[in-house]
Amino acid sequence: MNRARAKKIKAVQLAPDSAATGPTGHFTVFVALFSCAFLWPSLGAVNGDGLHLAFLWLAAMSGAFLWRLWQTSRVDVESSVSGSATGLLKVCSSPDGLVTVGLTIFLFGVWLSTWNVFRVSGDRRAALNLAFEWTAISACACLCRIVAARLACRRSIVNLIAGVSVGLAVYGIWQKHHYYPTTAKAYLEQRQILEAGTNPSEAAKIQQEFLSKGILLDGPARELFEKRLLHSTEPFGPFALANTLAGILAVGFVLLSGRLVSEWRSREVHWKNLVVPLIVGGIVAWCLILTKSRTAWVGTGVGMSVLLMARHTRSQRETRSILGPGAHVILIIGVSMALLLTIGFLTGVIDREVVLESPRSLQFRTFYWTGAAGVVGDEPLFGAGPGNFRQLYLAHKPLESSESIQDPHNFLLDAWCFAGVIGFSGMLLIVAGVMRAIRPDAHAHEVTARPESVLPVAGLFGCLVLHFGWRWLSGATLESQDTVAAATIVVAGIGFIALSKLRWNRLAPSAACVTLLVHMLGAGGLQITTLWILLFALVTTAVPLSPDGRSYASVIPARIGWMLGAVIWAAAAAATVYWGLTPVLESRLHHSVGQQRLRVGDKWGALHAFELAAVADPLSPTMRQHIVKASAYSLMQRDPRKIPAEGKGLADDDIKAIESACASYIQSDTRAIDGRLTRARIYHQLYRLTDQSGYIESCVDDFRQVVARHPTNALLQLELALYEEAAGYIPAALETAQKAKNIETVNHVWGHSDQYLSEDQRKTLDRIINGGRQ
Repeated sequence: MNRARAKKIKAVQLAPDSAATGPTGHFTVFVALFSCAFLWPSLGAVNGDGLHLAFLWLAAMSGAFLWRLWQTSRVDVESSVSGSATGLLKVCSSPDGLVTVGLTIFLFGVWLSTWNVFRVSGDRRAALNLAFEWTAISACACLCRIVAARLACRRSIVNLIAGVSVGLAVYGIWQKHHYYPTTAKAYLEQRQILEAGTNPSEAAKIQQEFLSKGILLDGPARELFEKRLLHSTEPFGPFALANTLAGILAVGFVLLSGRLVSEWRSREVHWKNLVVPLIVGGIVAWCLILTKSRTAWVGTGVGMSVLLMARHTRSQRETRSILGPGAHVILIIGVSMALLLTIGFLTGVIDREVVLESPRSLQFRTFYWTGAAGVVGDEPLFGAGPGNFRQLYLAHKPLESSESIQDPHNFLLDAWCFAGVIGFSGMLLIVAGVMRAIRPDAHAHEVTARPESVLPVAGLFGCLVLHFGWRWLSGATLESQDTVAAATIVVAGIGFIALSKLRWNRLAPSAACVTLLVHMLGAGGLQITTLWILLFALVTTAVPLSPDGRSYASVIPARIGWMLGAVIWAAAAAATVYWGLTPVLESRLHHSVGQQRLRVGDKWGALHAFELAAVADPLSPTMRQHIVKASAYSLMQRDPRKIPAEGKGLADDDIKAIESACASYIQSDTRAIDGRLTRARIYHQLYRLTDQSGYIESCVDDFRQVVARHPTNALLQLELALYEEAAGYIPAALETAQKAKNIETVNHVWGHSDQYLSEDQRKTLDRIINGGRQ
């Protein structure tokens, strides 16, 4: 009886990794959701753009736990986990254990920091959205561990990542050679129609199109937009930043190189198997050059060094060459980088500025890190909170730096700012787990022959259905980029098939992890969720399988553990829908209605729609900003010089409504400057209309708080000087104007052209300074 029961228990323990229904379903779901992560601008996660995918990750993880629970329930298995402290310590100190513990600690830090954002009334919507996103990233990492318990599946995941990088490279090349020229040409034609003014109906249609896309018609914002559109050449793929695309391409290049190295060094090399991988590797390398991302180039070099160093270390032991492994690696990397740079210079892709500006780029990174250190000093325990970095950074931004960045451009500093000291500690454990996985002999027991293929066809098809289905439900119109996105997935599938014929390189995932980490040391952002989904998938495939063929994370605990896990993940999925996805979608629907009302001149209809949006999402500062702009629109448009004195009076109820809207806007994010900045300008307009000194004094009080939170902006300093002068604070106005002039001088020295004051503004500045001195 006991022998039969033991056989039954053993069969159940092996069943989850070998049964067709469970693992195949897990793999399909994982591929579908994982591929979808590369088709949207994940920088929008702070606004809730990816909450539908977050919900699906959490629901999929709950379903996986239910599957395990059902498998475990087939026999009476109490627990297969050793309860000894030694066994627990061994598991936790393994590479997989370090990553698991580190991710758990980091996620705890994220939620604790989110709680602090609610406590201090920061941007609660941004913090909650990113907390849900990181909970979903944790679910992605857990689901990947379940899938990767089979060697064939983990190899398929690596092939999928490399295939996706090939698809994105094709996307980027299309963007460089087709999207930029055609879009710039169409934009210039539309601007000519607007400036000519000969076709009013067509001009009105173009204006509506520009407003719907967020393109401003005049001012500095228009100049910046045109500069990016007409002069940018770096592809960014489906993402918002070229650095995001570059990080994925760097990972793909290292994975492709690892497979080619293994094939090349095998005794059964077939040249016909190398033709396609060499071609797709060249495509990825070319697009990586086009991005001009120096951090990605450095990460690629370091990743290749890790890959080749381990290989040459083993060869050194066998051949006892005179040259050390480091010399071999330096020679190979040096020749490769010289070849790529030569090709880039000859084709004009890499110009002198790309090379000569590298020290300056690093210098600006140090400015970002200095400012981020100031944020850590302000909030050492909890950090700024998810999505709340910029509000605190502005007060510490070095004068020589022009950008008001959203993250520190360093994932370790970002971890502290994002999730406090607890999150920083968790991130260090994650990095330690990755470093421990880089051992040539760690995977020695794994099979080196060509593995069985686990085709991701169903998952890739599910990715297309999910991506385009969500766009259809969201009311988005299909554009040329959507066709390219579909082609990206098709190319990814083709790349997967081509790479599955090559030999497995055990160290390539570890080297790719190092590549991505090095890249994120200079370009990282915890708000860019795609890179972190990619990292944890790589970490899972980099961690060696245990000798019996099972990963550390696949040991089956007691049934109550699976049941509790399924309930927790399901609760997280429900919370994501209730407090995240639903209010964000309802708010956006009312917001779009309000924007349409504004375009037709229906101010009160727009105001009502914005108020409904604020009710639907009470945590969003953005909706309150639109309420203030709509309610104060008529007030701000009035010109006191064109209105008779008897017509300048305003109803007290209207003023109180505007002040109430401003107070609600400020309270929605007390750390930000935008609410007080808007109210200060409204007070100044009220002073111009009524000549009441109380309004200008309130304006100065608000604006001083704005400048205190952003002291390195010359335009804000000038504006404050004008308000102080109007209020009669002449010595203060002189001091503020002098600060503005000093900042303007620094901007010219450092070449921050987007921060320059206009000629009229400089004349105003000189007038205040000269008048104050007299």
